[in-house]
Amino acid sequence: MPGISFGVLVAPHATPLYARMQREGRIVAPGDYGQGEFLQTNFQPKLMSRDELHEGAKWLLNRIYAPDAFGRRLLAFVETFPARSVAGPPAAFGPLELALAARLGRCGRGERDLVALFESLQYKRPDLRALLTYLLVFYCQAHLLIERYSVSLPPVPQNSQRVKIA
Repeated sequence: MPGISFGVLVAPHATPLYARMQREGRIVAPGDYGQGEFLQTNFQPKLMSRDELHEGAKWLLNRIYAPDAFGRRLLAFVETFPARSVAGPPAAFGPLELALAARLGRCGRGERDLVALFESLQYKRPDLRALLTYLLVFYCQAHLLIERYSVSLPPVPQNSQRVKIA
């Protein structure tokens, strides 16, 4: 599956992890459990600063959701997913998916390439339309979080590989 759930570990109150971090004196804000703090933790990591963890998490999140990286995983997933029979002509994305794709396509060249890949795959694999719709919405949500919480990094250099649409 090309969608990857990603987060930074938080020690919720009343858990064994919280108790251990508290015993070790590593809880940084006893009343703050980390909720609502995207890519932040409420304890001091052992081998790095909280800032280093945050920067590393930003780096990884941006690499995972770079349009070309997501596109490569999407293409590999579709190519290996077994075909299923589907009755009728291939269905195009609906109004919601089209609006999301249009918004995403305005974000840059990589995003436009990814939208074109989604569009081409929905016709090549009509049996996966529901799954492709889910993955488009999933990607748009991740992209929005990266924008919303200002954790995006500078664009990947132009010489990076782009997904080729066959």
